[in-house]
Amino acid sequence: MTMENLKKQIQELESEIEELEERINAKASETATTLARMQAKLFLEMIFAPYMDGVCDAWGVSPEEGLRT
Repeated sequence: MTMENLKKQIQELESEIEELEERINAKASETATTLARMQAKLFLEMIFAPYMDGVCDAWGVSPEEGLRT
């Protein structure tokens, strides 16, 4: 192998590494977004909704009306 071939192979490998790093970062970002959505959904379903139901019952209004006030 000549020195030029080795340099070319190194450049190709470095390019492939960059592509893989970009894919890994994109996948990590997707995973973080999915987890954040799941946490938000759980918060709304398990904490906020029951709280609003209780407040709205005490106020004597529907949840829709309670959110507007």
